[in-house]
Amino acid sequence: IMMDPDPRKRPSAKELLKNPIFKVSKENNPSKFK
Repeated sequence: IMMDPDPRKRPSAKELLKNPIFKVSKENNPSKFK
């Protein structure tokens, strides 16, 4: 299980598109990314 990315090191929009892991994290925790 991958840990959530450090909130101080949020991935950029480009990284979100490139990394499905971040995509899943965004779907699981939408409030963190708004």
